[in-house]
Amino acid sequence: MRRGRPTTGVPKEFIKEYIKFQSGEYGDVSKKQFAKLKGIPISTFYRYEKSLKAIDSQEKKELKTLADDFGLLQRKEVQEIIETC
Repeated sequence: MRRGRPTTGVPKEFIKEYIKFQSGEYGDVSKKQFAKLKGIPISTFYRYEKSLKAIDSQEKKELKTLADDFGLLQRKEVQEIIETC
């Protein structure tokens, strides 16, 4: 049984800014500094980041299944595309 407040997910605005952060648009800003810039606690940043990575791994798993269904998973370029998407 889960207790406490219900989860609300990752805000779309955070996702947009996190992608910019990951691509280097914020320069040499640390995760802690980024969280401070966005006005969220570092623990919230890590929770959001963990949620986004879980989504990424699930999507990659689905892509691998789809590629396997079409007989493309054994191709090296397909595997590279899935890993880098």
